[in-house]
Amino acid sequence: STIKTIKKILELKGKGYSLSDIKNRVVSEDEARSPSSSEGTSRKTEVIRGDSMNAHVLRTDDKLNFGLLNKVVNHTPGGDALRLCLQCGTCGGSCPSAEDMDHTPRHIFSMLQAGLTHEVLASNTPWFCVSCYYCTVRCPQHIPITEIMYTLKQIAVKEGMIKITDAYDFSKTFVNLVEKYGRSFDFGLALRYHLTHNPMSKVSWGSLALKMYKKERMVTGPSRIKDIEGLEKILSKAKKIGGMK
Repeated sequence: STIKTIKKILELKGKGYSLSDIKNRVVSEDEARSPSSSEGTSRKTEVIRGDSMNAHVLRTDDKLNFGLLNKVVNHTPGGDALRLCLQCGTCGGSCPSAEDMDHTPRHIFSMLQAGLTHEVLASNTPWFCVSCYYCTVRCPQHIPITEIMYTLKQIAVKEGMIKITDAYDFSKTFVNLVEKYGRSFDFGLALRYHLTHNPMSKVSWGSLALKMYKKERMVTGPSRIKDIEGLEKILSKAKKIGGMK
């Protein structure tokens, strides 16, 4: 039945049908073949992969949680393309941080499709994304992968899963500086972060910091941008839109 479904999809693609039309046809044919009468009640179906290589139908009454998948899709501009992931691995092969990630982006998307909520949010993958957008540019399905990583980080923070890496603390310090001065202050950012994360291991950096200071390669004081009040209003509005306090 799977081979027949794939052949049908390839046939429809050859005739110029869109993926959404193909999905609807596959669902309709599956429902027509489903022996719902023998089960006593009809069972709803939902296509979670509509591409030609991985098309299959998952019953919505299976005991899996797709709340996170739907949340990611709904909260990411263009996120609906995530349902069309081909699992080709282009994203993971393009990512400069893939070796440091628990799971490549491809694995994360597969886990989302499988309803593995905790495993996805507990992964360090979104936090190691460097926002280079290389994966997004190369994705054959035009999935906004980098934006999805941002969405996953926001959800992880709201769910209280922020002790995965030190990245959240670093990011929070950065944001606090931007809110206060309108720009990042590199020396203050590094100092605050390292004083709260194993400070004794950084003692050996003292001589390097002194050399940088003597060569005027280190700015020790922050500077505030003009119209900081205007930036504060923008950030306040953005937080309201994003549902943040």
